[in-house]
Amino acid sequence: MAIFAHRFYFSSTNINNSDQSLIFDIRDKHDLFGKVAKERRNLNSKNSLQVKTLQYKFGENNKKYYFGIGRHVVKNTGGKIIDGFEIKKKQSRRFDFSLFAGYNPQTYGESELKWNSHKIVTGITSHWAPNKNTWGKNNFITNALILEEIENSSNRVYLQNSFLLNNQENSIFQGVSFLDLTPTLYIQNIWLSYLFFKSRFTRYSISITSVDQVLQTKQSDVFDNLDASRYSEITTKISSRIRASHNSLTTRFRYGKRQSDNKEKLEATSGINIPSLILKSDLSNFKLGIRNNFDYKEALLSFSTIIPTNSFEFFLDQDIIVRRYKNSKIITPIVSELGLTYMTSKSLFLTTSVQYAKDDKVNIFSLFFKLVYRFGNKATTPLRNGKVRKGRL
Repeated sequence: MAIFAHRFYFSSTNINNSDQSLIFDIRDKHDLFGKVAKERRNLNSKNSLQVKTLQYKFGENNKKYYFGIGRHVVKNTGGKIIDGFEIKKKQSRRFDFSLFAGYNPQTYGESELKWNSHKIVTGITSHWAPNKNTWGKNNFITNALILEEIENSSNRVYLQNSFLLNNQENSIFQGVSFLDLTPTLYIQNIWLSYLFFKSRFTRYSISITSVDQVLQTKQSDVFDNLDASRYSEITTKISSRIRASHNSLTTRFRYGKRQSDNKEKLEATSGINIPSLILKSDLSNFKLGIRNNFDYKEALLSFSTIIPTNSFEFFLDQDIIVRRYKNSKIITPIVSELGLTYMTSKSLFLTTSVQYAKDDKVNIFSLFFKLVYRFGNKATTPLRNGKVRKGRL
């Protein structure tokens, strides 16, 4: 596995002592094994050079109006990126609305952006925050009505909604949804979560997720043999802190179901977080779990620890799995990862990690290295952002 990636990010604010900004974000990545040929179960090389952001903004701190033009993410749309403009009217400190239009460089389900003058996108957004700048409350509701024209042949109109409500001191209710209005009316993707604080030591949460086959395929493993399907899931979690110590216990139950073949997933895990197990600053976690995962059953034993300091962060992850298939075949996949993020100065830091994974078919060894040089006077990226996401077999 080899990936060579470069990123150039530039942001200039308060140009000529006025409320103007300019942002560049250009990325290049060459992945020797980044193109999945799922039918042949192999990986081919892939290179991508793209402009993630190229935007001019005016009036961001203005109390009445805001204007932006270029390639950028339109706020309050759930991540919609356009090659165009946005005009915002700020009615008050708590409410604003905007109008945007341009070309659509996005293809649903893909991360690469491509210029396409045949795909037009327009929309309006609104943002309401009745308790803005109020301590302990962060209520907001955002809505976006978006029309996408695809290759001059068909239109898609959908409504995106995000909200967070925590008027009560002991609960938080939040959610994100995408509701398609044309060509048919249906909920494309939705996530709802309710968090309840019973006391200073105990809290409960429940979340409901339903995603379409495109997003489900994007989130699945590379060698998942199941066909794409809409997937729905409900998760409950109980977290409690032991009063006599700073240790905390977390128990999670998860149930999911595929729509196309009605296959189900049932999972139960329980873990304990133990601070200062190795050093005064570390946070360690032990987790046990069982899972009935569509076509097989498995038991999981996991250990992880993070040791942060002022200049570096060390992390270790270890997973041991016993998996049994319906034909009674038993395998024991193992995933191990060791990594370090080190900041040599305010301008230079590096991240490196080693991962080893094996099952009955493959042995995989991977090395990750990231070097970042920062110039300018803006806030430094937190060290923890450098940690790579652990892979799966």
